[in-house]
Amino acid sequence: MNKNQCIELEQISVSGDSVVYDFSYPEELSNIFNYSKIEIEYSTDISDIDESLLSIPFIGNVVPMAWGYNIEVNVPSIDRRFANDITAVKDALDSLYSKACFDSNQNLIHSDSVVDNHMPEGEFKSAQLFTGGLDSVSTYLRHRHESPALITIDASKGQRNDSEFAKTQSRIREFGEEEGLKCEFIRTNTYYLLNHSELENAYEDAAYYTWWENFQLGLSYLSTCAPLAMSEGYNIIRIASTFTEEYNHPYGSHPAIDNNICFGETQCLHDSFDLSRQQKWRITTDYFEHKDKTLFVQSCTEEGNCCNCLQCARNIVGISVEGLDPDDYGYEVSGGWFDDCKLKFKSNEWRLNRIEHFFWKDIQNSIPENLDKGNYKSGAVDFLEWLRAADLNQYTE
Repeated sequence: MNKNQCIELEQISVSGDSVVYDFSYPEELSNIFNYSKIEIEYSTDISDIDESLLSIPFIGNVVPMAWGYNIEVNVPSIDRRFANDITAVKDALDSLYSKACFDSNQNLIHSDSVVDNHMPEGEFKSAQLFTGGLDSVSTYLRHRHESPALITIDASKGQRNDSEFAKTQSRIREFGEEEGLKCEFIRTNTYYLLNHSELENAYEDAAYYTWWENFQLGLSYLSTCAPLAMSEGYNIIRIASTFTEEYNHPYGSHPAIDNNICFGETQCLHDSFDLSRQQKWRITTDYFEHKDKTLFVQSCTEEGNCCNCLQCARNIVGISVEGLDPDDYGYEVSGGWFDDCKLKFKSNEWRLNRIEHFFWKDIQNSIPENLDKGNYKSGAVDFLEWLRAADLNQYTE
């Protein structure tokens, strides 16, 4: 294909723990790309990683858009496993989002060099993406016998205040030290690489969420881990599920996508698709109650959970369903909090979109018949009894 009619990776520049990708794209995509340079900073040296693996973060962040626009992506070198399996990711997106037209017979990735990458012989090592939220904490607890490394990605480099990410790092390092785990941190500008509003307008009939959540989320995060995986020898990288099979809507992190992402000798896995959010709370609270320890579960701002938004409310009520004190998990719940929560529903200050409706329905279905036992905050039992009888459709958009 003519160079002017494809997305071309022009140069990969590596310096210690950082890599920069300079690329070009057709004029017709000038309203789609916000810039022509991807920057990634790792917390480990990646200067010895083969170019075929270094190209993977670039591919993973541009190829969903390229599939949608039927435009070829050219890279100088590519890992064989990634090249072989990326077509299955395209097919998964096409199946999940049938109106998006990812149905080209080709995967549209071209390279003159395809490389087999192998890690040195060594012990099995795993890692997982980690935010400190419920999904990632419960994934850790399911696989804690592996002592997985915790990988935290900030995809908003250049847009997010450095001090905010420093708070995230401090909180996650503290968790890692308590659990005896290695922590890895990655900063990149990939979230703002594409003009989401332009893409969302183009695909408004194909999807419900943002472009990032629909088409880029799982592939972006996991492909960004490729150089790190080879450098540190991670055989498995897990990404925690957001939903379960019962959620009948597509999402950009899904077993059909994530389980088909691999590179070198690293397999990516979508974890806990079999667990509801309330089951994840049960796993998490059982572990930390047994250890007699508190846990900060991230759901809101870097400054700490606000305890006034719908996301925080979902977690506070989820913990309360287990008969436990939300204050032990990073929340501050005053005596009148549950009355205020009920009022926000009844006054329509809070309206549930279909994601929140799915989560709150799970909470509702998990409320025990007997609320006589438990370490309930003031007002919690009355609220749970109200929620159990509530028609959530009345509070749904």
